[in-house]
This record gives sequence, C-alpha cells and structure tokens, in this order.
Amino acid sequence: MAQNAIVETIPQLSLINDLDVNLVSATLTKVKTLQSTLKNILTENHDYGKIQGCGDKPTLLKPGAEKILMALSITSSYELVEHTESFEDKGFFAYTVKCTLLKNGQKITEGLGHANSKEKKWAYEFVYEKDLPPGTDKELLKKKKIESAKGTFYKYEIEADANSKANTILKMAKKRAQIDAVLTVASLSEIFTQDFDDLPSETQPTVQPVVNKIKQDTQAAKDFYCDNCGAGITEKVANYSTEKFGRTLCMACQKTINS
Repeated sequence: MAQNAIVETIPQLSLINDLDVNLVSATLTKVKTLQSTLKNILTENHDYGKIQGCGDKPTLLKPGAEKILMALSITSSYELVEHTESFEDKGFFAYTVKCTLLKNGQKITEGLGHANSKEKKWAYEFVYEKDLPPGTDKELLKKKKIESAKGTFYKYEIEADANSKANTILKMAKKRAQIDAVLTVASLSEIFTQDFDDLPSETQPTVQPVVNKIKQDTQAAKDFYCDNCGAGITEKVANYSTEKFGRTLCMACQKTINS
C-alpha cells in the first residue's frame, strides 16, 4: 500500500515540476485584465447589480451573461439532461438543462440549471374570490388587500395549475444553466454571483435603486396597491390604470403590459 501511494504521487510532483511559473503568472494577469474589461462593458442595474442581503459581490443578470458571450464570440448549446412531466391534476414539471459554451466549435465549459413547478413562484398564485375553486373556504387562505377606484377587493393564494407553466419552467432551467456556465468563463465567479432575478418576489433580493423607488411609491401612496406586484401607488396612478387596463397597476407593471 505504501509503495502504491508513492507511485500515485509521482505524476502530481511531475506536474508541479514541469510548470512554467512565469507562464502561469502571465495567464493569471490576462485573466484579471479580461475580468476588468468584461465588467466595464456591462451596465450596472441592468447587466448586473448588488443585491441586498447577499454581500458586496454583484449579481450577474441574464442580459449581462448574454453580452459577455457576444463580446467573447462564444456560442452556447443546450441539452435537456433530465425531465419529469406529469399532466395529472394540477401537474408537475421539472427540468435539468446543461449549457455548453463553445469557441470556434471547441468546448470551453458547461453549466447546469434546474427548475420545477414546486418552487414557490410557480406553486402558488393569487386569484379573486370569483376564481376560487368550488367549495374552497376562503377564510383558510392567505389573502392580500386590493384597493382601487372601484372599491376594496381581496385576492386569495391557492395552489397553481402548473400545466400552463411548463414552457416557462423549462426556459428558467435553461437560463440558470447559461448563468452557471458563464460564471466559469475567466473565473467570473470571483466578481459576480449567481443570477437572483428568478426568485419569487416575496423573497427576491432587490437592487438598491428599486428599493428606494418602492419606498418612494409607498410613502406617496394613499392606500392603493398594484394588483400585480403589490407595490403602493398613488390614487392618480390607480385611477389611470383602472380606466386603461381595467385593474390597478403600478407604472412599472403598466410598462410591462405595454411592451
């Protein structure tokens, strides 16, 4: 056993002895330069941003990952490595995707991403009382208050039907795989962390400018709330959105619908 152990360590010692330290140092310098260059081409709060509660390391977002791939002329391919699809009752869908990054047809690295319909953002949804399943006791459900020009309403949290969300869940797994792969390019995980923009809104860390905007909206609001995201809005905004969209929406959600 002792002889085997000695034999097994010889290749490791040879690898160290054969290293060109100057070449390694030059490579690391190039990596640092590339990291700095890539970060400079990205736009803060669009391609990346600092996330409250997640330390000082910026979070790489999907637009930033795509910009990095384009800048480096890197292409990506995707493989569905595992999936579960059940259309019974409210359904269950789970996907694991592998993203492979290539440069001139040669594989550079790969990443994995997983998403499933039991994640909170897809497992539950808020609906109006008229949309509750027959026989549901609304008093047992979590609810949120909706104020609008037409009066006060409540939406209730129920288990969502995942059958209509399969494609969205698959795309999320694909995006997570892409981010995972991109972070390994030029050791970008040293300066960026994983993308958090796919977290549920109830638990999603928010970029600081967004936090400030929400605080301003809440302070200016007069007991009116966005039907979609729950943010406080002014009576003027509530009246406008009710007239145009038939429900109370904050300006950000109105822009999303218009786009």
